[in-house]
Amino acid sequence: MLKNQKGFLLISIIFIMLLMAVSIFSINYYSVTQIRMASNQIDSVQTGYDLNAIIEQSVWKLTDNLFWRTVVAGEDYTFNGTTYTRIARNANTAPFNYPSDFDDAVTIQVTPKGASQSLQRSFRYYAKKLVGIDIEIEDPRGMYKDSSGNLFIADAKRHKIYRVDVSGDITTFAGTGAAGNSGDGGLATLARLNEPRDVYKSSTGSVYIADAKNHKIRKVDASGNISTFAGTGTAGDSGDGGPATLARLNEPSSIAKGFNLYIADTKNHKIRMVDASGNISTVAGTGAAGYSGDNDPAINAQLNEPLGIYIGILYLYIADSKNHRIRAFKFVNSKIYTAAGTGVGGYSGDGGPAVDANLNEPSDIYFDSSEYLFIADTKNHAIRQVTNYNVISTVAGTGDAGDSGDGAPATLAKLNEPRGILKDASNDLYIADTRNHKIRRVDFGDISTFIGGIGDGDGGAALLARLDEPNGIFKDASENLYIADTMHHRIRMVDTSGNISTVAGTGEPGNVGNEGDLATAVELNEPRGIFKDSSGNLYIADTKNHKIRRVDTSGNIWTFAGTGVAGHAGNEGDLATAVELNEPRGIFKDASGNLYIADTKNHKIRRVDTSGNIWTVAGTGDAGNTGDGGAATSAKLNKPYGIFRDTSGIFYIADTNNHKIRMVDTSGNISTVVGTGSSGDTGDGNLATLATLKAPVDVFVDHNQNIFIVDLDSKRIRVVNAPTVNDPVRKIYTLVGTGASGDGTDLPAVDITLKDPGGITMASSSYGNKRIYISDSGNHKIKVLLLKTVYGL
Repeated sequence: MLKNQKGFLLISIIFIMLLMAVSIFSINYYSVTQIRMASNQIDSVQTGYDLNAIIEQSVWKLTDNLFWRTVVAGEDYTFNGTTYTRIARNANTAPFNYPSDFDDAVTIQVTPKGASQSLQRSFRYYAKKLVGIDIEIEDPRGMYKDSSGNLFIADAKRHKIYRVDVSGDITTFAGTGAAGNSGDGGLATLARLNEPRDVYKSSTGSVYIADAKNHKIRKVDASGNISTFAGTGTAGDSGDGGPATLARLNEPSSIAKGFNLYIADTKNHKIRMVDASGNISTVAGTGAAGYSGDNDPAINAQLNEPLGIYIGILYLYIADSKNHRIRAFKFVNSKIYTAAGTGVGGYSGDGGPAVDANLNEPSDIYFDSSEYLFIADTKNHAIRQVTNYNVISTVAGTGDAGDSGDGAPATLAKLNEPRGILKDASNDLYIADTRNHKIRRVDFGDISTFIGGIGDGDGGAALLARLDEPNGIFKDASENLYIADTMHHRIRMVDTSGNISTVAGTGEPGNVGNEGDLATAVELNEPRGIFKDSSGNLYIADTKNHKIRRVDTSGNIWTFAGTGVAGHAGNEGDLATAVELNEPRGIFKDASGNLYIADTKNHKIRRVDTSGNIWTVAGTGDAGNTGDGGAATSAKLNKPYGIFRDTSGIFYIADTNNHKIRMVDTSGNISTVVGTGSSGDTGDGNLATLATLKAPVDVFVDHNQNIFIVDLDSKRIRVVNAPTVNDPVRKIYTLVGTGASGDGTDLPAVDITLKDPGGITMASSSYGNKRIYISDSGNHKIKVLLLKTVYGL
C-alpha cells in the first residue's frame, strides 16, 4: 500500500472514532437530559399532588373548626419531606384582599418553601335543601323520564313544566306559573305557557312541550332557552306542506319524537307530523270528529279528540279518547287499526282480547321494551295493560274514583282520572293521578305517592316529603337525621339513603296511647325537641303534652318525665314522672346519663338523674333576667327554649325572651356569653356580649367551643368563635341568612333567606362542620350547609 494511502486510511479511522465518540456522548447527554426532564416532570407532578393533598387536609381542618386560621404570614407545614408555607385566612383579609362581599369565604394558599408560585383555593358555605318539597302539583298530565333519571311533569293548571332530579329535588323547568304566551328567545323559566299537557326530551337534550291552550309546540334547547317549534298561537287547522311555525294547531295535547315529531292535534281530530326539515303534514285524521277508517289509509280515517300518542316498534299508538279506543298507525303502510277498545265507553274485558274490552276516554299510552301497551283509562280511573298476546288486564285502580291504597297492591288502590303514564328503566310505573293532584308510582305491584297530594312522603325521598313547622333536629352516630315535625305531631327520620319515615307519632295531635306501645301508634302533641343517646334511646320533648317521652331500641314509647298536666307541682328530687312540666322544648343527655330539659314555661332548666329523679339546675321558676355571677338556681330566666352541654360540663341556654345565651359553669354559676338583653340584630364582627339577639331558640356548641345560635326573629344563624391565640376574644358573626324572610337555597349561606328557623345540629365529633343542618321551620324544610369551592380547582 502506498504511504499516502496509509495516511488517508489512518485519518479516516481517527475521524470515524471521533464521530462515534461524539455520537456516544450526544446519546448519553440526551439520555441524561431526558432522565433529568422526566425526573423534573415527576417532581413537578408530585409537587402538584402534594399541594392538592395539603389543601384537602386543610379543608378537613376547616370543617373541624369553622374559625381555624393561620397567622397572616402563614405557617410552616411539612408534607412528604418537603416544607411548605400554608396560609388560611378570610378571603377579604390580607394577603388575599378579595371584595368585601366575599368576607365569609376562607382562602387556603400553599407555597413550597423558596418557590414563587403557589396553589390557592377559596371555600364558603352554601345552603341546600335537604328535606321538604318546594312545589305542589295541581293538574299533572304528560310525563317523560330521560336517560339521566330526571322526571319531567307537565302541570296544566300551574302552567309549568317541573323537573324532578335523581336526588328528588323538584324545580321549575319552564313557565312562570301565570297563563300566557310569551318568552320566546329567552329562558324557559321566564316564559309563559298556557295549560301545557305533555313534555318530551330528545336525545339531543331539547325538550318539547305541548302548549295546549297556546295552540303551539314549544322547544327548550340545551341552554334553557325557549322558542316556538310548531303553531302560530292562533287556533285553527292549516299549514300542511309548509313550515310548522306557520301552521295552525288546535289544543295539541301530546307529542312523540323519533326521526320525525308527531303531534296529537286534539281539537282538529288529527295526528300531525313535523319532518326533519321543519315542514308539517297530517298523517291521520280527516279533521272531522268521528270514527271510521280502520284497515284503510289513516289520512282518510276519522278520530275523535286524540289525546295521547306513543311511538312503538311498528306503530304510532293513539289514545283516541272520545272513541274509547286505542288506535295504531302503521309506519310501513300508513294504515290505521284498532289495538284496544270496542268504541263503547265502559269498563270490561279483563282477561280477554283487548279489542273486545270497553275503555272509557283513555288519554295516554305507553309501549315498553317487552312490547306491552299501558293505557291511562281515564274515566275508568284505572291503568290497563295489553300484553304482546293482545290480552288486556288492569294493573292499577279498582275502577272507582278515589284516593287510597298506598303501600298495598296497585290493583286495590283508587285513582281519580289518571291522564299520564310512563314506565322507566327499572320497570317502575309512574301515573299522573290527575284529579288527586299527585304522581303515583307502582313498584313490584305496590303503589305509593311519589309527589303531591296530601300525603307526608314516608317511604320516599326526603326532598319530596312534606314537613309542617319542623323544629328540633338531631344527627346520630350512624348519620341518620331525626326531625321534630312539630305540626305533623311526629318524629321523622331521614336515613343515609335520603329516605324519610316516621318513628314516633300517629300524625294526630293528642295524648292517646299506653306506656310501652309502639311509638308510631301513640299520639304526640307538637313535639319540639329530640335527642338520641349512645344506647339508641330516642328522647322527645312532647311539648303540648307537657312530657318527655323515651322511645326504646324496640320502638316502644314510655313517659320519662312529666305528668301530662301543665304546671309546676312537685319537689326537688321527686321522680320525674311525678313532677309537672310546662311546655318543655330543648333536651340534652350527657355522657353520664343525666337528661337536661328546658322547661320553657316554668322558666327553668331541669335535670333528671340516672335514678329518674328531677332537679333544678337553673332558674327560680319566675320569669326575669337576673342572677349573672351567682348560682344558676337563683337566677331568673325567661322562656328558655334550647340547651346544650359541652364536653367540659358547661351548660349553654338559649334564654329566648331575654334575647341572650347564658352559660352555667361547672361550679353552677351563671353568666351571659352572648347578647345584651335587648332585642335586635346587631354586633357582627364585635364582642358577642355587646351584640343583640332576637329571640334565640336553639344553641349548639361544637367540640372546639364555637357557639352556634338559631336567632329566630332575626331569621339568621349566628356563630360565636371560641377564644384562640390569634383571636383571644369571643366575637359574633352571621353564618346564615340576610335577615329578610324568604326561602333561599343553592346560594352562599350568608345570602339566603330563612323563615322562622327553629333548630340546628351537626356531628358532635371531629369534622362536624362539614354538614350543618338547620330546620327552616316557616318554610317547612330542613336545609344543609356544605363547604363549596368558589375559587380555584
